[in-house]
Amino acid sequence: MKSVKLLVSVLLFVFSATVMFAQDIKVSGTVKDAATGETIPFAFVQIKGTQQGTSTDVNGVYALTAPGNGTLVFTSVGYTTQEIAVNNRGIIDVEMSQETVALDDVLVVAYGTAKKESFTGSAEVIKSDKLEKRTVSNVTKALDGMTTGVITNSGSGQPGAGSSVVIRGYGSLNATTSPLYVVDGIPYDGSISAINPNDIESMTIIKDASAGALYGARGANGVVMINTKRGKEGALNVQFKANWSLASRAIARYETMNSYEWAEDL
Repeated sequence: MKSVKLLVSVLLFVFSATVMFAQDIKVSGTVKDAATGETIPFAFVQIKGTQQGTSTDVNGVYALTAPGNGTLVFTSVGYTTQEIAVNNRGIIDVEMSQETVALDDVLVVAYGTAKKESFTGSAEVIKSDKLEKRTVSNVTKALDGMTTGVITNSGSGQPGAGSSVVIRGYGSLNATTSPLYVVDGIPYDGSISAINPNDIESMTIIKDASAGALYGARGANGVVMINTKRGKEGALNVQFKANWSLASRAIARYETMNSYEWAEDL
């Protein structure tokens, strides 16, 4: 009989402890950016497995009632989602990390960026790691053999001279066949040789009718969208790269007359 009473007492104690642990408690805290330490306003805080939640105010502060054994899910645009167990804590401060998107999955388009799987047109992305392997002094030279549907002509062969670029064949006999160059979202009408290939982060080549949909008649010959490099957080990194080019005649120089010989010959 005593053993039965002892067993009942233990079960009641465990049940009461479980009930106490599962009681709702008031939880509050501040949500900050892990990199900058600044507060994140209007971040959403939700109790996992329920529809209950709240948002942080303009100072990044939140407060809600949650189960002591529950889990809080913190989400905000541009940040990685975090799940944190309550564990009967009344104050939970959170530092959220910024979400980074791989450049392989992103295309630069006229209105900003778009995920590659959501872009319905024909486009090709050339990243900086591929450009760095080419010893060129002109952007157009870097396009040689880098993507299908793009025809490049070496041009004059003069050091620093660019190539003529034709996307998806020649569309006109008399009009220009050069594509539209867009640098950081702005149509570029200057000399393409003025752009340093080492300053390019990526190039997106739009090759079909979607170019016309984005830029109208100016994009009829295709669009080469150039995204330049930007500053990155971290240690200072200095790189130096130099290129030399030489031009010489393939055959010996012809013997020519000077001014006196020319006058006598007349």
